[in-house]
Amino acid sequence: HEVYTDYALKPISIIKGNDADKIIIRQMGGIVGDTFYSDSGAVHFQEGKRYMIYARLGDPIVPDDNEHYHVITTNCFEIDDNGNVNFMGIREDDVPKLWAQYDQALAASASKEALDK
Repeated sequence: HEVYTDYALKPISIIKGNDADKIIIRQMGGIVGDTFYSDSGAVHFQEGKRYMIYARLGDPIVPDDNEHYHVITTNCFEIDDNGNVNFMGIREDDVPKLWAQYDQALAASASKEALDK
């Protein structure tokens, strides 16, 4: 019996893939009764926070699940209120590539907001 938690996230920008108003990310771990189950590789998202994540549709937790996303890297980056991302723990030569992807997501989000008005 697998224990998992579903997190509903509102994407600000999707770099690759279909646009969506909401995605559900399924992570191992959760609470059943008074027992907390944890998976060291799972990301535990907090309400009200913003994150830069890499996820894909299809969840290895439940075979043939095509409704839920899962994080495809061990890195999930929290974005602070000033728009800064902490890339600590990432290889130094990978950081510029991540910043470029983040900037691309912000630009796409700004373009979408302009079109929605």
